[in-house]
Amino acid sequence: MRTPGEIKRDMKYPSPEVKTRCMNEVARYLRDAYKCGIYSEVIEKLTLSRYYFGIDSNELTQLLSEKYKCKEICDKIKLLKKIYMEKYEIEEDGDFKIPADLKYKFICEHIIGKNLDYDNLTCADIDNFVEGIEPIKIPGVLYPLMWMTHVKNEKVFLHIYTKHVLPAFIKLSESGDVNKYDALSFVMCGYIEELIIYTENFGQVFITSIPGNTTWNEVIVEFQKTGEFECIRKANEKLKKADGIGKSLLRLYKLNKNMLKSKYKTYITNYFPMFAALVIFALLAEERNEEAVEFMIDNYSDISEDNYQCAYVLILLFQTILLCDN
Repeated sequence: MRTPGEIKRDMKYPSPEVKTRCMNEVARYLRDAYKCGIYSEVIEKLTLSRYYFGIDSNELTQLLSEKYKCKEICDKIKLLKKIYMEKYEIEEDGDFKIPADLKYKFICEHIIGKNLDYDNLTCADIDNFVEGIEPIKIPGVLYPLMWMTHVKNEKVFLHIYTKHVLPAFIKLSESGDVNKYDALSFVMCGYIEELIIYTENFGQVFITSIPGNTTWNEVIVEFQKTGEFECIRKANEKLKKADGIGKSLLRLYKLNKNMLKSKYKTYITNYFPMFAALVIFALLAEERNEEAVEFMIDNYSDISEDNYQCAYVLILLFQTILLCDN
């Protein structure tokens, strides 16, 4: 599927043919997202279809339900909208921004059909939750639980990644499914972004604003001033809690490098260099020092290509070598 912005531009003053083409393009994407168990994405795009695509939600729902045989998920979303309207006393039916906690709990309870104690989730709960679920759906169905645990339950958050999501993405990449379904690559980017946010702890671990013409001495001063060196060590400490995550991230990077480079170009911030840093930190946390240095050297040109963060990439290389205990 093209980007939502491109479709929305076509839908501003569409001919009947253009409207039909755009609506079918979006409907096929949502059908595939549904097939891959990425229910959060179907809900988000269907309840805010006018905002994202300039398409009426009711028209899109009807098309998705009748032509693309997705009546079950469409009926579930109608129920969610009803619950939302009653809870917030909204009378007008239109685009809705469903609160994340309501949306994610609805997915677990009404779509997947499992009730959980969200405040006291355990790793065993996660294992039981995915039992019997098709491999292609595992990243999608776990996304709500990843979101619920990313701040307050570090152990379960990392368990979701190391035991279920990363192994699933590696298998789906090897089988070609990630390239086949746009929705899978989309949710992969979401998982990577959340892991970056967790690792940096909303701090200055990943500097993204150093101008490209900054001198080497100025870069060193800037990193020292912001406490960057200490933050990088803290990042390594956090990733030590995730057994085997370095090996999995390295494999995921190798399988999806070109796709991720392309996807992240549409982000407000280019996450590709930050994902490379994440791989390095995870390898260092597992004391795979030689692999970390080899990865940084082998991928330097890809990471820095057409990227204003060149000073950031240089310091990564420098700091990788320093952190390897000589």
